[in-house]
Amino acid sequence: MTPRYFTIALYLLADENYFLQHLFFGSLWELFSSSIRIDDKPVECIKRTILPLGSTPRCDLVEVPWVRGANLSFVINNQKIDYFPRPSASNLIGKRNSLVCVNKNNNLDWIGDWASYHVLRHRAEAVVVFDNGSDAYSVHDIADTLSNVSGLSSFLVVKAPFKYGRVIARSGTSIKYKYFQISMLNIARRDILALSPAVLNVDIDELVMGNSRSIFRATRQNPIGAISFPGKWVFPGSEVKQSSSHREHVFTSTAGSCHRKWCANPNSFLSRLGWDVHAVGGKFENLAKIARFEFWHAHCAGTTTSWKPTSKRFSPDDSLRFSSELANLWSEYLPPR
Repeated sequence: MTPRYFTIALYLLADENYFLQHLFFGSLWELFSSSIRIDDKPVECIKRTILPLGSTPRCDLVEVPWVRGANLSFVINNQKIDYFPRPSASNLIGKRNSLVCVNKNNNLDWIGDWASYHVLRHRAEAVVVFDNGSDAYSVHDIADTLSNVSGLSSFLVVKAPFKYGRVIARSGTSIKYKYFQISMLNIARRDILALSPAVLNVDIDELVMGNSRSIFRATRQNPIGAISFPGKWVFPGSEVKQSSSHREHVFTSTAGSCHRKWCANPNSFLSRLGWDVHAVGGKFENLAKIARFEFWHAHCAGTTTSWKPTSKRFSPDDSLRFSSELANLWSEYLPPR
C-alpha cells in the first residue's frame, strides 16, 4: 500500500465540474467574497451555503463559476494571490467503506489500534486522517502506522495545521466552537470521500460496538443512508489513568451517555444538508437516530492527550463495574502488542 499525502491550503478545492468550493471559518464573509477574481474581474455569481443547514452555522460552502483555463485569484489589501484549482481527490479513496477523524498528537499505537479494530470488527477499508498540527510526530509517521494495519486497502493523511476553534471553560465544563473539524468533515464529504458508500465518523478514543452486522452494512441498508448512535464512557479502572490504551478500558459506569456519532453515505439526503461532529442532516438529524439500541460507541476515557482538562472523563464515579463484553471484544479485536 502506497502512502498518500495531501495538503490543504486556504481550505480550497475544486470538484470534477470545476466549481471552486471553499470552506472557512465564516466571520469575514464580505471581505472574502469581494476578494474573488476570475481573469482579474470581480465575481458576482457566488453561491453560498451555510452548513449544517437548519442548525448552528459552523462553516460556509462557496461555489463560483470557474472553468478550466481561467485565472482564479484573490485580491486582499491590493495584493493578488493566484490560486490553482485541482480536480477531485475522490479517486484516492474510491468506493471503499471509510473512517474519518481529526487527530492531534494522539499516540501512534492508538491510531493503529483504532483503525485495526474497525477493519476487523466492521470491515473498514479506508481511513482519512486530518492531522491538526501534531508536533509529537510527522504526517509520515501516521502514514507508516496506517500502512501496517492489516486489511486496510487505502488511506489518506491530510496535513491541516489550522486553528481548531475556541475552547472556553465555563462552570466546570467547556464550550467548543468546532469550526475546523466541521469544515474538514464537509471537505471530505464533497471531495475526498465523495465516492465512499459509507463513512464512519468517530474519534481515535471511540470504538463502535454492536451486534453481528457491521456499521457500514447497516448504513448501506438504511433507506435514508445514515445512522446516528449514542456513546458510553468506558474506563481503565477505579482511578482514570490518562494516556491509557483502548484495551485497558474494561470497566463501565452508570454515568450519563456521551455525544452521538454517525455513519453516513456522503451523497444521501441528510449528508447534503451537512456533516456536523455529532450529527448529520442539520435540522433533520433525528431521522438518522436508530430506533433500537443496535450500535453504540465505547468512549475510552483514558485514551486522550488531555487537551480538554475540564472534561468529566477524569472524574469517574464509584459505580465502575467490570465488563466481560469489553474484555472479550478487546481480546478478539485488540490483541496485546
